[in-house]
Amino acid sequence: QMEDATRDALEALANVEQWGLPALTGFLMNHCPYAGGGGKSSMARDVIEEMRKLPLLGDGSNAADADDGGDRGKDNNINNNASSASSCLMVESLSRGFAHRSDLTSTLLKSIKDTPSTGYHPPADIWLLACCASAPHNRPKVKSIFKSKASNGGFTSQLLRQSLSGNGVALTSLFGASLCDLADGLLRSSDGAGSELGVTLYEILFEEFKEPMQRQE
Repeated sequence: QMEDATRDALEALANVEQWGLPALTGFLMNHCPYAGGGGKSSMARDVIEEMRKLPLLGDGSNAADADDGGDRGKDNNINNNASSASSCLMVESLSRGFAHRSDLTSTLLKSIKDTPSTGYHPPADIWLLACCASAPHNRPKVKSIFKSKASNGGFTSQLLRQSLSGNGVALTSLFGASLCDLADGLLRSSDGAGSELGVTLYEILFEEFKEPMQRQE
């Protein structure tokens, strides 16, 4: 029965309105059946592949419309606020889920690691890894993925900005939990591409968080 419910939730995930995404992601993280007997779970793979399609990305592209002063700008402000609130709730449920679901964590890391350097990394990959790194026991593996992907060109400064810039509200819970530590780890990388990614991440955080205490981090 739970497997059927998970399948139904996966189907709904592709079509549900933004406001319904936090509840569905929370359900999937908590109730996706575990693999039995140490085997690989095809259900876990399906869940992670759908999670990688989530509309988690930066909102900077909507800034011009939001500032135009007209009805469209007001509508976009409302939509952007609703989207940010939904993203915040999704980030919280994903972070909690990855903290206790080692099977989903390992499936996510393998899926992203196995994506070739010439393949496509959606913005959600960056968010999912940041959520995963909120749990200290997952952080070393996430750092390793970031460094290897920076080295082979899979993760670029452009991807980071596309993924995170303009969505500071949704980034709030990840700021101290994972992003500052990830930025520091990348900046200290012996590889030039990793260091560049660390600089970009610090720049994004500096732009998104205006409070002096946060900027001191």
